[in-house]
Amino acid sequence: VQDDISHKIVTALQLKLSPSEQQRLAARPTQNLEAYDLYLRGRYHYNRRSVEDSDLAIPLLERAISIDPNFATAYAVLGSTYTQKSFYNEPLKKEWDQKAFVTIEKALAIDANLPEAYIAKGNLLWTPANRFPHEQAIAAYRRALELRPNYDEAFEWLGFVYYHIGLLQEGLAECRKALQINPNSAFAQSRIGSGLLYSGIYEEALTALRKVPEGFNPHVVPMQIAITLSYLERRAEANDILEEMSRKIPDDPFLLSTQALLLALDGKDSPALEKIQLAEKKEKTYLGHFHH
Repeated sequence: VQDDISHKIVTALQLKLSPSEQQRLAARPTQNLEAYDLYLRGRYHYNRRSVEDSDLAIPLLERAISIDPNFATAYAVLGSTYTQKSFYNEPLKKEWDQKAFVTIEKALAIDANLPEAYIAKGNLLWTPANRFPHEQAIAAYRRALELRPNYDEAFEWLGFVYYHIGLLQEGLAECRKALQINPNSAFAQSRIGSGLLYSGIYEEALTALRKVPEGFNPHVVPMQIAITLSYLERRAEANDILEEMSRKIPDDPFLLSTQALLLALDGKDSPALEKIQLAEKKEKTYLGHFHH
């Protein structure tokens, strides 16, 4: 059905495809419908970027590759999910990075020109264990774009890395490209909000962050909204959000740090220091963000 629709669109628009584009259009990631269904469900959870969703995505993707051992795209997305699990959930368990490396190499062995595999490669590079080599990660994402010029996720990850090295306007531009290609991308929408927040454009940041679908990256987006509200001198609203979050994730170091920020802005130095000290104790279980 997908093939038929794709070819009808190409014909209707009178597009001229290059031989490589024709080959890519005709390529099927797997011949097994059960494996494809498992992959689609696993990818859905991977895209939600939460601790709980990573745990749901991994077994689905593992079943997909067990059914079809040549399903390169499933290997690649599984590699990215393993990296996500390591970065945010269990950074002290080296097995996640090792599993990610093996599955990404398997994806590339099956298809050396698979864009998803280069996304996964960039994600694995951009970790505490590899010391965040931004040039190598950027090269991997750019390779994904060479292979698929309208690949929204590659633009999103480029923007993500650009933010981290201080290229805020460049990062915003990449994330806006991603959202233009895929208006339903919660990742791109949240990253645009982050970039506007970092740039000090608070009203626009608040608008962008509030457009992020509920449930996407639920341990981060609400706190970014709270930080934005605090800069807009709307601290009561910010504190309400943090109070609600503290009932769900009381020991989260990002939450504790955000609470410390708001307390410090209110001149409450001692409680702020207490929150910071509690957050510091969480470093070994939350290495991903401690590079900040």
